[in-house]
Amino acid sequence: MRNDLTNDMKMIIKAHKFYILGICVALLFAGRAFAQGEHPSLILTKSGVAEIRKSYTEYDLLCTSIEDMKAELDGVMAQKMDVPTPVDPAGGYTHERHKLNYKSMRQAGILYQVLEDEKYAKFVKEMLLEYAKMYPTLDLHPIRKSYAPGKLFWQSLNEAVWMVNVVQAYDCVYDYLDKPTRNTIEKDLLKPYADFLSVESSRVFNRIHNHGVWAVAAVGMAGYAMGDMELVKRSFEGVSFDEASLNKKSNSDKEKPLRDVDFANKAGFEAQLDGLFSPSGYYTEGPYYHRYALQPFILFALAIENNEPERKIFEYRDGILVKTVECLLQLTDDKGRFIPFNDSVKGMSFRSPETVYSLDIIYQFGGQNPELLSVAKEQGTVMVSKAGAMVAKDLAEEKAKPFRRKSILLTDGTDGTKGGVGFIREGEIDDQLSLILRYTSHGLSHGHFDKLGIILYDNGSEVLQDYGAARFVNVEQKEGGRYLPENYSWAKHTISHNTLVIDEKSHFGGNMKLSSKHHSNLTFFLEKENFTAIGASEKAAYEGVEMDRTLVLIKDKDLGKPLIVDVFDAVSEEEHQYDLAFQYQGQPTDLGFEPEAAPEAQKVLGEDQGYQHLWVERMGKSNDKNSHFTWMLGDRFYTITAVTETPTSFILARLGANDPNFNLRRDPSFIERRSTSNGTTFINVIEPHGAFNPNTELTSKTKSQVDLVEKLTLGGAYKGVRITHQNGKVYTVIISTEKDEDKKHRLSVGEATFEWEGPIFLDID
Repeated sequence: MRNDLTNDMKMIIKAHKFYILGICVALLFAGRAFAQGEHPSLILTKSGVAEIRKSYTEYDLLCTSIEDMKAELDGVMAQKMDVPTPVDPAGGYTHERHKLNYKSMRQAGILYQVLEDEKYAKFVKEMLLEYAKMYPTLDLHPIRKSYAPGKLFWQSLNEAVWMVNVVQAYDCVYDYLDKPTRNTIEKDLLKPYADFLSVESSRVFNRIHNHGVWAVAAVGMAGYAMGDMELVKRSFEGVSFDEASLNKKSNSDKEKPLRDVDFANKAGFEAQLDGLFSPSGYYTEGPYYHRYALQPFILFALAIENNEPERKIFEYRDGILVKTVECLLQLTDDKGRFIPFNDSVKGMSFRSPETVYSLDIIYQFGGQNPELLSVAKEQGTVMVSKAGAMVAKDLAEEKAKPFRRKSILLTDGTDGTKGGVGFIREGEIDDQLSLILRYTSHGLSHGHFDKLGIILYDNGSEVLQDYGAARFVNVEQKEGGRYLPENYSWAKHTISHNTLVIDEKSHFGGNMKLSSKHHSNLTFFLEKENFTAIGASEKAAYEGVEMDRTLVLIKDKDLGKPLIVDVFDAVSEEEHQYDLAFQYQGQPTDLGFEPEAAPEAQKVLGEDQGYQHLWVERMGKSNDKNSHFTWMLGDRFYTITAVTETPTSFILARLGANDPNFNLRRDPSFIERRSTSNGTTFINVIEPHGAFNPNTELTSKTKSQVDLVEKLTLGGAYKGVRITHQNGKVYTVIISTEKDEDKKHRLSVGEATFEWEGPIFLDID
């Protein structure tokens, strides 16, 4: 009996040894993962804070950033603290107050760490306790127009943004708080908040979309801050449908997760990195949301690096986070403003806080690219962190090199096979001409329907514009800052872009599900000494119609500014009406076509799909081989010269029809219209020229310098365009339907014989 007992005791002790060993291993792993319980450990670290305290007064940009933050926060703290019951949509008082509160808490946490002034920690503590008192009493937000409402805010997206900021503050004051206070904050606020964002809002949490990225980052960062490995696990693996559906508080209506990107039903942070970025770093929703989604990607990545460096997150997918920041900077004009295709609010630039954070962190972990420093200098601020300190230090040591926007192709789609966007750039940094051709996929819920659309920048301005979005962010009077009805009746439709519209119907009939199944295809991209050219095709936007667009930018010292040759083919065996739209900005100065009498009363151009918003201001017809339209923007002139051998009508239109609430800008349009039964080819030459000096009131070259544009009949697989210029030169462009860049060609044109390789040939005589 005694021996049996002894053996039993030995087995129990042995089992306990394995149990204790298991606990030790787990603790060892947890200690490594969470820096042995040190705080702060998300964005700031103890060693990083020590470096900032030691040196920030030496570097002007970092010192100024801290002083600006302190001045802003001290102004807020001088007022009465307010944690109001949420009742308003975006733009309303309670919505904006909760935004101010999370920003102020984050700032206070940072300043507590850097300046060691307890008043900032006390501020965070008191506000967190107020939220911990209120949060358990909240039901879903009273305004529930979103597919996923929040509690503090009208949509759960804003909830996630709140959490991303607040857990940074909590992490910074963690050691200041006593254990009972931490328990209260975690039990009544942070843990249930994280459960709401993940389990109770699983459709958003598992969604491969910017909403999902914010939720995943919020929950994962909360897990690191609280030492809760289960939350971190959720952030990497997503939430199972079974787990969500069993929760009685589920805010997901027991529906399957939304799948904007079909990615084998994966969820979590790495699935977001895989599903939303192409190999070149392009973010599928477009530049505006690229900037917005980048903040949670980069901040959470830094938190991962500081807590679990063994994941090597900045090396994941061949350094995709580094690539995507550099890609985003290429998606700006020469003033730093993001190219506004898809849903975009104009004016947003790389000076946005999200881009500042992203640039600084990627500078630290992406090899200290010196071109990023020149962007940081223009941003005029850095994040208060080790990364920001590194940027400020290297700027002070004059390590910056000029950032160059370049001609580049950016692919779209998780594997880079769903179209893309091409940039042709020419000129100096301070006066660069940028021609953009968009042939991407739809772009998820924030995408627009246009394919083969162009945007033109020159002289610091958007000359041929993309409208962007119909939205006034955080303006309460404009439907609480949400997307306006006109976003769906105008801004998303094809006519609002610089591309071809057939039979007054948007591409894919304005059907998002159909549009999301297709993308255009790049046919070629060439950079030569005297020209840069790009082409793309689209076969699915209209049934029975194939579209192909070729753009050639001609470079020649005798031109001054480059010429752009735009050849747009539409191949069809049926009769259609073709409208090639140019959404120009500026003031018309010369109508080089025969205009009809001005209408006695305004009439609307069409009935729907964007046409119902256009007032007709003037119409006319071609009366020669060429017709042109000239306008002035800033101190420069621009002319579109059209080959009009095929009868062509012209429409000058302006936005504003059927817009009772003045939600649309009164922007102008120039439209070339044809009706044919066997397809058509639009040939246009776009020409920047001349100047106006407002001080001397002198002008030069106010009229087009192009004398004649001719379509050459070459037959077979070739088409040609000849441009006779007032500088005495003739520019001949030959386009082959065979797009192989290594293909050799030999062609006689008149008395001349040309030999070349590739789909485009340019002769300058």
